[in-house]
Amino acid sequence: MANHYDEYDHADEYGNSNIKGLVTGLLVGALVGAAVMLFVAPQSGRDTRKKLQKKTLQLRDHTMDTVDDAVKQARHKVDQVSADVRKQAGELQDRGQHLYADQRERVTDMVNAGKKKIHLPGR
Repeated sequence: MANHYDEYDHADEYGNSNIKGLVTGLLVGALVGAAVMLFVAPQSGRDTRKKLQKKTLQLRDHTMDTVDDAVKQARHKVDQVSADVRKQAGELQDRGQHLYADQRERVTDMVNAGKKKIHLPGR
């Protein structure tokens, strides 16, 4: 059972760091690309600003899509873990009820045996 939950822990650790790294990489890459484009561009400042604005909007849209995907993945993992916890809780409850019933039956049998010994004729 411990391995099952370790899977979620590792997925969460590595999943979050990968997503953070991806978003950070996208942002840094976009900024570096924009700076290079400004210095190397053979067009007017006005055209460069328009391109830069267009690229910035594209980057924003791409980043939003990446974040939305990450949120969906996180929700899916939470739903998966919740379902597993509910299932295990139900199994534990069933096991507890069976143990209780078994112990109750054993105690009842011992009480009945004790009553029989007390009420033996000839004593």
